[in-house]
Order: sequence, then C-alpha cells, then structure tokens
Amino acid sequence: MQIPDIRFLPHPHAARLGIHTLSTVIVIDVLRATTSMLAALRAGCKRVVPCATIRTAKQQAAEWRRKGDKIILAGERGGYPIPGFDCGNSPREFRKSKNKTVILTTSNGTRALLAASHARKVMIACLNNLTAVGRQVVRQKEKRIVILGAGEKGGEALEDTFTAGKLIRFIKSIQPTLHLDAGAQRALNIAETENKDTEAYLCATPHGKALLSMGFAQDIHDAARLDTTRLLGCLSSSGIVAGA
Repeated sequence: MQIPDIRFLPHPHAARLGIHTLSTVIVIDVLRATTSMLAALRAGCKRVVPCATIRTAKQQAAEWRRKGDKIILAGERGGYPIPGFDCGNSPREFRKSKNKTVILTTSNGTRALLAASHARKVMIACLNNLTAVGRQVVRQKEKRIVILGAGEKGGEALEDTFTAGKLIRFIKSIQPTLHLDAGAQRALNIAETENKDTEAYLCATPHGKALLSMGFAQDIHDAARLDTTRLLGCLSSSGIVAGA
C-alpha cells in the first residue's frame, strides 16, 4: 500500500517547483484570505473568484456582472481595504454574500491559490474547517498532498505553518503512517510544541501583530475558532465553490 506523502511549502514562490500536476493542494491563509473565503461560502455565495491583481479583479467583476451575477468586489493591499471596493478582507464582511459572486484579491492568499491552480485538486483550509479538510483527505485516500502556505511578503507566515501543523497532526491521528518532508515535519513540531492557546499564538506572530496594530483584532478572533464548520471549499473552473 502506498504511504501518503505530505509536503509543506511555506509560500507561493516555493510552489513553482514543489507542486506536481497530480497533487492535491491545500492552501492556507488563516490571516485572512482562506478564512474569509470560507465565511463567504458559509453565507451562501455562489463562488469566490481569486484574482492576483486589482486590475484583474475589476475586470472579473465586470465580466460576471455581464453574466447577470450580483457581485461583491473585495480585497486588500497591505491589510487595508482597497479604495473603491465593496469590502476588504475581514471574514465578517462576507456575511451578506448569499447568492452573490465574490471577486477577491489579496496580498498573499489569492496568489497562492493561483500558483496551485494547475494541480489535480485544490482545497482551501483554515482553522474554522480544519477537521473537515483532514477527514476529506483521509476519506479520499489522497496519496500526494501539498499544503501550501500563503506566506507574507514573499516569506513564511508562522500562522500558516502552525495551522498546517495542526492539520498534519489531525491526519496523522487517523492515519499514523505518513511520509512527511522536512517542511511538513517542522510544521508538525511547531503545532505539537506550541503551548499558547490558538488565538494567543496568532496574535503573537508578526502578521498577527500587524493586524492588531491596524485594528483587526476581531478578524484574528474569528480566524482562531477551531472547527466551526464542516464546509469545504474547492477550486473549480469558475472559482472557489462549496463542496467536496
């Protein structure tokens, strides 16, 4: 029997060499993109369309409007909402997304998703749906798994590594025999040795501290909540949609 292989890549730049087309990729941007995408899906949005640039986001919004969809144009740069957009990147801003198409561009998370888009399957994960994602990986008997952190400013975001470690720990609790690369083992070690509660850990990371300084404490609180939903978010030809 083939032993599942789990790799952890801390940022999208590593994805260029680290993602095979047959991989199942799990993208994590716990602060805040994948948490916000999941919030939009929970609210009943039709899809979340990830865009790399502000210009592309505006073009996608116009295109989906021409198709007759109601649009939420959302995004941030440097953590702050983009001027002229409907909202930023706070999870609570997507509570009124029902039956709408969300167009989203962020500094890190949407770019990570696009970097993984050539893979066989792409899912989003955050602390809110961690167990659901882990169960899906085991249920589908995935053998080649890449966990991709969105990173921050081209480098590692510790909160994503921590979340990846918690996901690996859960998968390992069900399926003890795994092959972990050095990055995945390091993420697991961080999750197993960190003694602070989850919200305190997120607040103590460099990105968490930056968000606190900008007044986004509620976003961190929302992102830190573990297993609040069983919902999955998967990349399709039209964007991130709810489902397996």
